[in-house]
Amino acid sequence: MKGFKLKTLAGTVVLASIIPVIAQESEVNGSNPLFSIPSLEAARQNHNNSVPQTTNSSTEVTTRTLVDPMLEKLKTKQDEDKLKAEIEKLKLENKRLKDRQGVERQEIPSVPASVLTENVPKYNVSGAEMPMTMGSTDNDIMVKPGVNQIVQIAVGHTNRIVTPFAHPQVSSASLTGGEQGEVTVKDNVVYVSTAKNYPLSMFITEKGNENLSISLTLVPRKIPSREINVSFRDSNVSMRYASEDAEAWEKSQPFLSGSNKNLRTIALQGIPAGYNLTNLPKDYALPKCRVDGFKVDFSQGQLIAGSKLHYVIGKVTNVSKQTLEFKESGCGDYDVAAVALYPINIFEPGESAEIYVIKHAQGRLEIKQVRASVLDK
Repeated sequence: MKGFKLKTLAGTVVLASIIPVIAQESEVNGSNPLFSIPSLEAARQNHNNSVPQTTNSSTEVTTRTLVDPMLEKLKTKQDEDKLKAEIEKLKLENKRLKDRQGVERQEIPSVPASVLTENVPKYNVSGAEMPMTMGSTDNDIMVKPGVNQIVQIAVGHTNRIVTPFAHPQVSSASLTGGEQGEVTVKDNVVYVSTAKNYPLSMFITEKGNENLSISLTLVPRKIPSREINVSFRDSNVSMRYASEDAEAWEKSQPFLSGSNKNLRTIALQGIPAGYNLTNLPKDYALPKCRVDGFKVDFSQGQLIAGSKLHYVIGKVTNVSKQTLEFKESGCGDYDVAAVALYPINIFEPGESAEIYVIKHAQGRLEIKQVRASVLDK
């Protein structure tokens, strides 16, 4: 241990004696090897200078000898598979492009121009002069349940639509309802006031009963306000259901006073609340009136149907050459409840008046179940 230390110490003494010499030489050469580390590039250049250069032929031989022929075949096969996959992908894409071009080139069948004009109602959005065929101008229109009817209304004014329903309700996607809206319902009347200048559609039904509906298309035009009376073309339709208001009225009023009130309303061209105005059905049992000197005609008559009572309206004309008084008893029948005339009942030759015959409505036949007697067993 002591010798080692002495040896180490001796080495240290020798190194210490060499350092001043190196430092002195570095000051002369302008560099200090103890404080400057040569760069990697310099070391590489020194190595290249010291190692003799080999020829290209020897390098190629060395590289070839290092590559395994099996690996080289495997890589070649992988490259071929990759190329085949790319080719299949390109073929598939090409087929898709051809199919797409075939669809784009397919011709769409032409449609004749008459499809857009034939049986299509025309209307003028500007509200200018329009053909009279655009919508009905009649104040009284007959409709079928669910069949659309085109009518004209006044734009910017209030229009009144009198319906056969006691409590009508309106369904429309183009009109707003409510007290301040474009549609207001009061009793059996629908009021429409709109500033729109294109056709509007609505369905009118009885509140709580969606079986029957009135379909209307309203065409606004620059005309005065209109009142439109709507009734069903088929009288049997209106008689399918009994109005609750009409039934309540007929039960709450004595027959004489109630009939007089209804007749007064009808004579003034009104319709009692809860009653339905229709044309007379073809198979309806008309009243039989036989009065000398008079012609009673119900061919153009009307029917105001209630729950238990029907008001049949016809026309009476004096066909004689003298003044005559019409005898209401000449229209008596088993189902006739009362007869009245307006505005006169004493006629000059050729004069006419309306006749109102109140008939008892035939109720539905009740289906009764029959019980077999035990005595018959």
